[in-house]
Amino acid sequence: MNSEKRSPISPQEIGSVGKAARSIVGYELAPEKTRAFSEFRNYITADPKPPFVLQADGDPDAARWLKLLREGVLEATQNALACVYYHHNRIAEMESRVTSVLYATGIVERLQACNAAIVPLNTVAIDAEYQAFILASRRCLDYFTRALAASFHAHFHSFRKFGNFLTDREPVVVSRALKAEHQNYVDKFSRALLSTSTTKSTRDLISHYEYLSAGSLNIGPLGIFFLGGGEQIGHSALVEGKTLTKILGEHKDLLQGCIDNLLRTFIIFSRRYYGRTDVRP
Repeated sequence: MNSEKRSPISPQEIGSVGKAARSIVGYELAPEKTRAFSEFRNYITADPKPPFVLQADGDPDAARWLKLLREGVLEATQNALACVYYHHNRIAEMESRVTSVLYATGIVERLQACNAAIVPLNTVAIDAEYQAFILASRRCLDYFTRALAASFHAHFHSFRKFGNFLTDREPVVVSRALKAEHQNYVDKFSRALLSTSTTKSTRDLISHYEYLSAGSLNIGPLGIFFLGGGEQIGHSALVEGKTLTKILGEHKDLLQGCIDNLLRTFIIFSRRYYGRTDVRP
């Protein structure tokens, strides 16, 4: 029985197939957004490697904690951050498109003439992206906290309580530095991502209690904009020129800064600690 001889698949073909697939189902952060992650990767793979990395070669328990740290930072946290950027980009596209399309109809000028406004009721598509943005942001914090906690050989994921967790953790030079940096951010996440004893966060409301929209799309004499919603956007935001995209961009930038600074703090003070000649992992 004759059979056709198939030519082998070349590396170039494999690469092109992968590229085509990634262009549809993938998403990559811009290089400047991954610098801290690259610095972390370089730190744990450098020659010579840090003592806690070398210890993992012959100690299964140490290897398990290192795996949680490495994958928690370079996979879980980085991928969740990419989700945050992806959802923000989708929101920006939707807000820009609906504004452009509606302005092009001349409806704003006509509404100015009669001092009236229109508020379309269905914003489910942008609501879905907004809710996904908030949930991805919180996941990112949880994954990152869990990864850093693994460096202290512990399971922990609450960013809100991370400062208490870090108290007197060994090595203290690392835990104290992380705790100080954590204090710069924890209150800034309180309304959107972290509940307090008296107030439920936007994230908790979305996850467990109610449907929060991206806002009510207002079309009127003042223009086209979102009001209310999960971000409680008021008219003062309009005066300041803050669109939904800009407001969520501030959340995104805060999250990026938090991850970058805590990750670099970990690297700097771990190097300082493990650089001492009298230290064992």
